[in-house]
Amino acid sequence: MQVIRLLKYWLPVALLTGCIEPFNPDIEESKELLVISGKITNLEGYHYLEISWSTSYDNPVIVREKNCSVSVYDDKGNVFQYQEYLPGFYRCWFAQEYLSVGNRFRVEVVTKEGKTYASGFDEMKPCPGIENITYEAKTIESDDPFMNCVNGIQLYIYTEASEDDVTNLKWEIDETWEYHASYLISDYFDGTINFMEGMMSDSLFVCFKNGRVKDMMTMSTRNYASNKINKGPLTFVADNKEKLQIKYSALVRQFSLSDSAFEFWNKMQQNLQDAGGLYDAQPIRIIGNIRCVSDPEERVLGYFWATEIKEKRFFFRNTGEIPFDFYKCQPYDYTPEQLEEHLRTFTEDEYPIYLINESGLAEGPWDLTDQECFDCTKGGGTLERPEFWQ
Repeated sequence: MQVIRLLKYWLPVALLTGCIEPFNPDIEESKELLVISGKITNLEGYHYLEISWSTSYDNPVIVREKNCSVSVYDDKGNVFQYQEYLPGFYRCWFAQEYLSVGNRFRVEVVTKEGKTYASGFDEMKPCPGIENITYEAKTIESDDPFMNCVNGIQLYIYTEASEDDVTNLKWEIDETWEYHASYLISDYFDGTINFMEGMMSDSLFVCFKNGRVKDMMTMSTRNYASNKINKGPLTFVADNKEKLQIKYSALVRQFSLSDSAFEFWNKMQQNLQDAGGLYDAQPIRIIGNIRCVSDPEERVLGYFWATEIKEKRFFFRNTGEIPFDFYKCQPYDYTPEQLEEHLRTFTEDEYPIYLINESGLAEGPWDLTDQECFDCTKGGGTLERPEFWQ
């Protein structure tokens, strides 16, 4: 399996002398297409479906399709009616009794114009348990032209044997990490410099941040000797952020896929892998399982699928054994005059401004550095410790 990392691509700009004519590349399929995306899992609760329109490359806005009638049917004759809770977003509560492995589900959507779209049935396949998640220190080439390589950790997954002859899987990862400010809070400026003799506070020192891995991760055991995945590569966690500074956790969600669902998500993965310049190899034309019943010639994007979910949480603690390269806060090395001049640029709304006391004495001298070096919440995190944190 190849894990795909979502990359930032830059279109080169040619600086030409003389007249410059607008460049309008011939991009196929710029027509707006309806996109229907949703899934049914084995977990009791709300199940969601999103309906929107694709837009052209030169007008990348999200257009939601509102006021649709959305129904999901199972192979037992049950019908589940969805309700729109936000523009273009629909949901329905499913009780556990309807969410058994082996059940098959399909969706039908009727738009406000009266057009009908429907998927075929997709079966909820059994999902093997996650036996273990491990990591290895690794160095990879950097996508940043100003960096040669990036250090970090590569995550791997081991699954239990499956009941099916072939196991098709997809993964999503929610990340949480702990990071620390560089300085404890002491002296500060709020119009005047306040000396806090012998007082050091850690109230803004420890923070936590969350995120979702953007990698597309799929794998199948169809060409394996056994129906079990050993050391399947998941995602690479780079050290050029604060993620690995103190402690990092990944909640790995594992989704079972039918053969047709695997083909869809695997092609999505290949498209992300092969994406390059504007006129590099053309992406695979991905046909989902949604069709326009009213107009069979109309192309529709998206996929509706059923899945059983298993999950496992992974923890990594930085013990200093791996040579990571984190950003380190540096004092500005101001003279007293430079410090005073800079402090006067702050408004009352920005107070207090935390300072470095270079001597620890009432007369200073003091210096300044980025405020997130004192206040970890300025890095986007929260002071609230997650309940699952070890």
